[in-house]
Amino acid sequence: MLLAVVLRFCLLQWTALPGLLADRVEISAPVASSKRLNEGLFLHANGINPYDGGVFNQAPILLAMLSLFRQLPAARLMENLFYSISDVLTSWMVLQLASSNYIKQQTPPDLQVSQQAISIISALNPFSILVCVAKSSALFSSLAVMAALTQIVEGQVGSGAFLLAVATHLSLYPCLLLPPLFLLVKDLSSRKSSPWKFLTVFVGSLMTILIFSFLYTGSWRFLTASMSMLFLFTDLTPNVGLWWYFFTEIFEDFRRFFLGVFQLHLVIYVAPMCIKLRRDPLFAAVTLSGIIAIFKPYPSIADSAFYMTLLPLFPQIYKHTRNLFVIAVALLYCCIFGPAFHYLWIYQGSGNANFFYAITLVWNLSQGLLLTDIVFAWLREEWEQLNPQHRGKQCEITQVAD
Repeated sequence: MLLAVVLRFCLLQWTALPGLLADRVEISAPVASSKRLNEGLFLHANGINPYDGGVFNQAPILLAMLSLFRQLPAARLMENLFYSISDVLTSWMVLQLASSNYIKQQTPPDLQVSQQAISIISALNPFSILVCVAKSSALFSSLAVMAALTQIVEGQVGSGAFLLAVATHLSLYPCLLLPPLFLLVKDLSSRKSSPWKFLTVFVGSLMTILIFSFLYTGSWRFLTASMSMLFLFTDLTPNVGLWWYFFTEIFEDFRRFFLGVFQLHLVIYVAPMCIKLRRDPLFAAVTLSGIIAIFKPYPSIADSAFYMTLLPLFPQIYKHTRNLFVIAVALLYCCIFGPAFHYLWIYQGSGNANFFYAITLVWNLSQGLLLTDIVFAWLREEWEQLNPQHRGKQCEITQVAD
């Protein structure tokens, strides 16, 4: 873990990568851009409401937190160290999850992944490193969600609910994880009141954070600025998601209808995942995180890095997967050609928006195939646990004639 902190800090402090990566649309989404955050910090420091200009749309809690670092001696060094430690803390919490009793009970002893392997996979994840070096504020949302998962698995219901509220305040869509985490609390707690305590603390914490944000900024402008951007998709900046090209081409008369369709499409997965994956709510939460990474309005590789980092916690399902090699090659293909297609479109002018959107379609299709594969593998593992006489046997789906 120390090596991971040193690596990130050196890249932040002594290279030109932060400035270069901050401009990459794959890494810095408009709602998590370090440049927009710096603009908000500058306006706030000069007594101007940062939400009045329409450029800054991030949470006030980030303003309050990072403004403190700007007042310290050696501010840049301290800020870079803060980003490095925050990102590696996420990896450390993955390690805590892996060593928890919940994961050990879900995983057969002969299939448990070593803590050293999990530590290396999470701490040296190239996507996570890129997000950290770009200073994307998405890493704080990932940290809050990971901390919430860790606290809930360890039985700390109140702190888990508070951290989920913080994550919701930072990027909204972690609230979709509330149902599977509610079920997880219900499974882990011996008290019947604990799930409702979790829900109550979540709502109370979220309201408290909103009131603090109002007192800190002096208006409710932060709420309309951030929510309107997510719900109305006002910024059509290209990203690795599916929304931007569609809403660039759509007729204005149909915009509101399809905004509702796209937002609803995110929500409809919650109930089926919670019902079908009821025996393992944590896996349901990880799967929903992957769905959010595909279908949210402003995704980045930070969202993909988050749920991919958690997949090694379920080693028992990998023997049932079918397409991991093809998916890995497709994702690698996107990582290589995505920046190239964006360069041809924006800088060379020898391509058009279709170039970049095509590669983002492949990227999201690959993630969809990955989620489909691991959900199938989980369901197959569950079926074999319920039918041990068929474990290891080749099974086929057949149609029974009348």
